[in-house]
Amino acid sequence: MDTAISNVCNLHEDVHRAIDEALWLNDKTKGIENILFSVIEGPENNYAVVSSDVLDMFENPSIQKLYDNYTHLSFQTINWIRQDPNPLDHWEEIGSLFSNIDGDILRFIISLNIPLEKFIRYELGARGYDKNGAWIGFEESKELWTKEGNN
Repeated sequence: MDTAISNVCNLHEDVHRAIDEALWLNDKTKGIENILFSVIEGPENNYAVVSSDVLDMFENPSIQKLYDNYTHLSFQTINWIRQDPNPLDHWEEIGSLFSNIDGDILRFIISLNIPLEKFIRYELGARGYDKNGAWIGFEESKELWTKEGNN
């Protein structure tokens, strides 16, 4: 197991923040054998994001259910994420993307239902990697990411 992603035990005061970190880490390490992150109740009324090797050290931990995706994300939750004085890196990056786009462009995207997922898939296809971040070459990557109906 890669030591950079093993022996993880990060504490958070808020369960949703812990779940966000676990989901990010699970997605980031997708395809790496025996790596899975969970959220358990921490030692002092908090929550711990733990890697599977750390989870194995606990006897009957109370494990939080992780979301399947973020389709449930509300404006209230987005506000909470954006107002966080110390946001998780991935939320800060996503927020920065939209903060740096001119308002006219954002309104154009909304008013004409520009398919942002297709732009993202196009960009990922041009980078040469598969869904697990493994190099597969530009042509295969383009095929993988831009095939209609491919999730």
